[in-house]
Amino acid sequence: MTEIYDENSIKTLNYRDAVKESIGMYIATNDTQGMHHLLTEIVANSMDEAAAGYGKLIRVEINRSDNSAAVIDNGRGVPYKINSSGNYAIIEMCTNLHSGGKFTGQGNYKSSLGLNGVGATVTHALSIDFSIDVWRDGEHCRFESYDGEYDPEPLIEPYQGNRQGTTVKFIPDPKVFGDNKWDINKIKEELQLHALLNNGITFELIEKDDEQILGTYKYCYTNGIKDMLKIKSEGL
Repeated sequence: MTEIYDENSIKTLNYRDAVKESIGMYIATNDTQGMHHLLTEIVANSMDEAAAGYGKLIRVEINRSDNSAAVIDNGRGVPYKINSSGNYAIIEMCTNLHSGGKFTGQGNYKSSLGLNGVGATVTHALSIDFSIDVWRDGEHCRFESYDGEYDPEPLIEPYQGNRQGTTVKFIPDPKVFGDNKWDINKIKEELQLHALLNNGITFELIEKDDEQILGTYKYCYTNGIKDMLKIKSEGL
């Protein structure tokens, strides 16, 4: 049988299919380690805000009932309005690979972690349920997606409270990760290490089963390497 190779053989994948097709390039693997990498990417975004001087609290919530993860910070809040390209910034950062505010020459961040311009898109692409809530400039914005389907216009409404920052919540796609579950000990170790390397930034972890709180962990240090050595010597 002769395979036909012509102009119809050239395809362009959307962001979800592109990530799934090359999952090894983005998160290495689709096991528990790869699933945790999704969380690492979102935490890295909040850390960039805190390291730039905006917000000093990063909270991670893991819910056993639906295998969801949420990352909450009190930074400036992700920009969400229509940009110069005519697209909602919040949708562009979640649906276009290599879209973000951390590229060389933009001046928004002196340094950054994670896969710049890729992290949120990859996490969205590999989640069955994904949402971002932003509070900034007297408004609340919400972008939500289920299995890649979303409204082309995010919810934007007035907000009169004092809250500011970003909350990202997602459920890893079981079609990609199977029945893998979150490893609380692994997350605790990662957040503690982040706290040791970022003086004055508080990292919290809350483990829940639906509304029942199973555990709460908090990490904040002021002496960096000294605190790390003390922890190692005392076996904490």
